[in-house]
Amino acid sequence: RVIHKVVKTLNQVLAAVGDEIPRGSHWSSIERNSEDAWSIYMNDGSTTNYYKSVDLYVRAVCAF
Repeated sequence: RVIHKVVKTLNQVLAAVGDEIPRGSHWSSIERNSEDAWSIYMNDGSTTNYYKSVDLYVRAVCAF
């Protein structure tokens, strides 16, 4: 799975620069439908969907 590789790489980069490695579920930018959106469990890269009213973490990531 691509998302698992991205999460693994992100965690390695953050550890290398001494930043905190994110844990728990974070929102992705991808909607499933008008009521749900996808989330990423940062510990292992797994994904699931939740109602948009659920409180989850958000972390900005920029690709260069």
